[in-house]
Amino acid sequence: MAQDNSKLYAVVYALCDEAFKHLSGEKRDEIIETIKEFAIFSAAAALAGNVVPELGGILTAVAQTGLVWALYVKINNVIGLKMSKSTAKFVGSAILTNITLNAGTLLLSYAGAIVVGFIPVVGQFAAAGIEACLGYMLIYLAAVLYLIFLAKVFKEKGKVEVTGDSGDKEIIKGVIKNTNLKDILNEARNNYKAAKKNGDLDRAKSSIRVSLS
Repeated sequence: MAQDNSKLYAVVYALCDEAFKHLSGEKRDEIIETIKEFAIFSAAAALAGNVVPELGGILTAVAQTGLVWALYVKINNVIGLKMSKSTAKFVGSAILTNITLNAGTLLLSYAGAIVVGFIPVVGQFAAAGIEACLGYMLIYLAAVLYLIFLAKVFKEKGKVEVTGDSGDKEIIKGVIKNTNLKDILNEARNNYKAAKKNGDLDRAKSSIRVSLS
């Protein structure tokens, strides 16, 4: 993958340069692609929910399926970080809670603006569009914040050791408080638009519907 100016690229490479220097460029790029794939899946699940009612409500779906912590586990596997699933769930829950507290309204306003940009949309189609955009941006933001969190843990502890204690909670709060969430959401929004335009979103939605049929 060619170097780009995205926040995601910068955060992945900064973390690896500091704490996981052994990782090849291919592995680093795998992290980036994995995050984008999870984000697209999250958005596609919301769009499929417009046809498959039990998949409706992306925020509920994310909480139920553990998509965020599942992404964290996948990232951990790529970078070779040992972390129990219970700890990954703890971190995922803490990050999502802080996102809701610090950027919930911002997420909704960004998602709504994108859907308006794709008018005409009405009723449940508009709702599905907002949920899809929310799903994408939420996963993207949660992933970037997780990577920043790991880098911060390394700086404070001298190694990437996550135990899920109160100290980790405080680090998460600090990361979210000191991170420009708007920049990340703008980037996520642009990636969502690109995925919608190039057909990645429709292909992911089709695969979900086929798997459920």
